[in-house]
Amino acid sequence: VYVKSKLERHAPWDWTGLASLDALVLYDPDWQELNIRQCEAIAQWVSNGGRLMVVLGANPLPATHPLAAILPAEIGLARELTLTQDVVKDWNCDPAGPHTITACPLKPKTSHLIRNKRTYQGEHILFAEGLVGFGRVAVLGFDPSALKTSETANTAQFWVAHLNAILDSKSGLIVENSRLGFGQGRDSNNNQWQYQIGQAGLGLNSVFEHILDVDAMRPLSIWWVVALLITLAVLLGPVDFVVLKKLDRQPLTWITSAVIIILFTIGAHFGVAVLRGGKTQVRAVTLLDGIEGNPSVWATTYSGIFAPASDTYNPQNLPRRQWWSSIAPTSEFMYGYRSQSSAGKRNITCLQHDGGNLPMEVPINIWSMQCLMSESQQQSLPIAAKIERIDGELIATIENLSDIKISSGCVRLDGDKEVRFSAIEPRRNIQVRVLTTRQIRVLTTRTIPWGSKIGQNEYAHREYTDESTYIARGSIKRTRTIQEYLRRGAAVVCVRFDNAPMPFTVADHTYDTSHIQLARLVVFPKEVK
Repeated sequence: VYVKSKLERHAPWDWTGLASLDALVLYDPDWQELNIRQCEAIAQWVSNGGRLMVVLGANPLPATHPLAAILPAEIGLARELTLTQDVVKDWNCDPAGPHTITACPLKPKTSHLIRNKRTYQGEHILFAEGLVGFGRVAVLGFDPSALKTSETANTAQFWVAHLNAILDSKSGLIVENSRLGFGQGRDSNNNQWQYQIGQAGLGLNSVFEHILDVDAMRPLSIWWVVALLITLAVLLGPVDFVVLKKLDRQPLTWITSAVIIILFTIGAHFGVAVLRGGKTQVRAVTLLDGIEGNPSVWATTYSGIFAPASDTYNPQNLPRRQWWSSIAPTSEFMYGYRSQSSAGKRNITCLQHDGGNLPMEVPINIWSMQCLMSESQQQSLPIAAKIERIDGELIATIENLSDIKISSGCVRLDGDKEVRFSAIEPRRNIQVRVLTTRQIRVLTTRTIPWGSKIGQNEYAHREYTDESTYIARGSIKRTRTIQEYLRRGAAVVCVRFDNAPMPFTVADHTYDTSHIQLARLVVFPKEVK
């Protein structure tokens, strides 16, 4: 566990400054020291899957503060309360009382999906935790420094008990970054310190299996090489000998041999260019996620630019508030002591400003591909949906708001069940009948469960599927929160657009495109009498 303290004025101004954190704790800060940009960064980070805990203390949080809107509970007036001995004993604190604290009772908001609330004393709720967008936010109504502890280290039990509420500590959840080792750092061959990348890395590799699937990047058939060498050997040997002997110029073989080799070298270069050249190719997979009634829509795009010739490729038509980074598949097994090699790195020139990081120049070598990932908030989803519960059945109405056809889709329910539906034409809608009785077993198919751990070789060398995108790095945090929405009765409408318009262009090049766009919408079924 790594813990780092920061002053309020050092908090990031952009949400990506928090992206490396598993959890952020705002421990009784001076709320006036956090400017509006810092508060927006925290709110954006939470809506994209961040985990936040707010600890109230001597500095009251104003009701009009920007961060008060994302809390799952309203904050009451401070008062003195006495905690029970059983509660403080569970926290490994000194049970000898009294434990009198100044606390702000909490009132859970009906607009938030509350997962956890604890009283600790009478009927006053002192801890509340719930889902906010694709993230989780917890509020603690008192300062734990007021608790009596025989040793400072004993407070660890208190923090573990409360941080567990916002972290994915329960079994059965998708693991993002943990290294799946073999025993105590050994594999079946007794090799020490060998590790496997986490599921986010495995999912990302599967996505790039699709993006890197370009004919021009595949190795040439060995028979081309064999044919070339045989032809060269024939020309340098029998043909050269027979021709020069007939012309009575055999001493010129030193010149003719050199000329043949030079011509073959030039021919091989341009021959491969013909076989493996062609147009520039831009390939991408995009995942859009939204929640019914929530204006926050997040997009993650995995893309690759294939270069038929060494050049600088410039992505254009990029919205300012996007965050781009270079990314690549990683080895699925590694040794803990092995450092990353600097060989093969490319310097990408980016324009970084408050709210975005945009690639300006991407140098790419001939017959190779540069892979990129972008993350951003969107104005809306290309789909809309509502689900009504009528006489024990769910009726889902799905509308295609885009100008291209939905090629396939499904309505996903808790228990890893889904009901598939066919294509939806542009600007049209369909109704999907979902039985909630035992007959659902007939209508649904089982897919890779979002809510369970995937075996270490589940995604190794498998073909690309939409499920790979859902658990890839950059998307997995939203997927883990969607799991929670499913457990609490929500449904998820998932659709796929094939050959969708590219989210960016490449300047000064003609190119072919391949873009798979996925969209997920969390919908809350409504009772209809």
